[in-house]
Formats: sequence, C-alpha cells, structure tokens
Amino acid sequence: MTNEMPPVDVVIATIGRPSLEQAMLAGLHQTYGNVRVVVVADGPCPQARRIFGWLAERHDPDGIGRTLYLETPTHHGAGNPVKHWFINSGLASPFMRFCDDDDWIPPRSVEIMMLAMKPGLSLVTCMMCTLTVLPSGRPRYRLSTGALVADHVGCGSSLIRTAAAQGIPLPHAKNADYEFLRAVADRGGVEHLRLPLYWYNGYRCDAHRGYSDG
Repeated sequence: MTNEMPPVDVVIATIGRPSLEQAMLAGLHQTYGNVRVVVVADGPCPQARRIFGWLAERHDPDGIGRTLYLETPTHHGAGNPVKHWFINSGLASPFMRFCDDDDWIPPRSVEIMMLAMKPGLSLVTCMMCTLTVLPSGRPRYRLSTGALVADHVGCGSSLIRTAAAQGIPLPHAKNADYEFLRAVADRGGVEHLRLPLYWYNGYRCDAHRGYSDG
C-alpha cells in the first residue's frame, strides 16, 4: 500500500470516554496505506484532547497528517450530529469509515472495504458484531448482516464516499443511520460484504456512560 491510494478518514465522534484510546489505536493500525484518524469531540472536551494528544505524539510525531483533532462549535449530545458536522465541514477526505469511541475495527477493515469501493460506487457495508454483557456478567455476541435494511446496518458498518453523503440529514433518531445510508446508496449504489469488519460495544456501564447512536 502506498500514499498514492485515495485518502480515507477513520472518524471517531467522542465525548472523551477512556475507550477513545482503543478506538484511535484501531484506526492507527489499519493496513490500508493512506488512513487519517480523525477525532471529532462533541464541543469542548479536555479528556478527548488529552487522550488524542499523547497518542498523536507517539504515532504522528512529525505532524505528517496521520491524525486530526476537531471540536464541534456547539455541543450536540449525540454522535450522529457530530458525524454530520464533519461530513459537511469541508475538512473530510474523499472516503470515510466510522468508529464510535468505545468500538473497534480490525486492522484490515479499511483495506478490504476500499477494495470493494469501485469507481462511482457511494457505499460499502459490512457485517457488525455486537457484544452485550448480560446482568449475569456473561457476554453475548450477535452478528448483524450489514445489509441495507432497517436494524441491520449502521454508520459503523459502512465506508462512504464523502461527496455522496454531503447534505444528507443524519439526526439522532431511530433508524436514522439506515435512512442516511440508504440516501447515500441512492447517489451511486452499494456493495455489501458478508464479513464482520466492525465490533460494536452494546453494553454501557456507569464508568463509560454516554450517548449512543444505537
């Protein structure tokens, strides 16, 4: 992989949860050769700034563009409006992949999805593995198909062509991810990969409580 490949942003909307570190490392360890990890905080967020700062210092010490930190002008209280702000900010790369600040993507996730992003295509989706911890403490895993159907796909299980997503509403509401992605697909088409390339944390304990787009 070389940096002649189209740039891709791994976009992490955050409120500064400690798990932001893991999400950033997942983006920094992608095998695709032209990835930028973009952390977008929901308004002023000293915790996010601190976590980003020490990781960027180690992984992008020369400031060569592997990382970018931004804060939205206003606080939204939900992840989708933060993502919508960045999509339409004029700062985004031609392609983007989303990862919530307590979720994870495997190292080849961007590479595999970009191989499927053919010219003119606007959306690539993948399967999503959801981890839920039951009250008993036992983990439960569930695979979502990633097909373009309500309750089967979300922003995290998608790679989008930025130009095709600009101007499309992305509110914090039930089925908002699906409606957004369907509109993106209408602008160029969708390719669905039957591979689990996104791990979603469906459990919110008190120590990490915050907004969720689920």
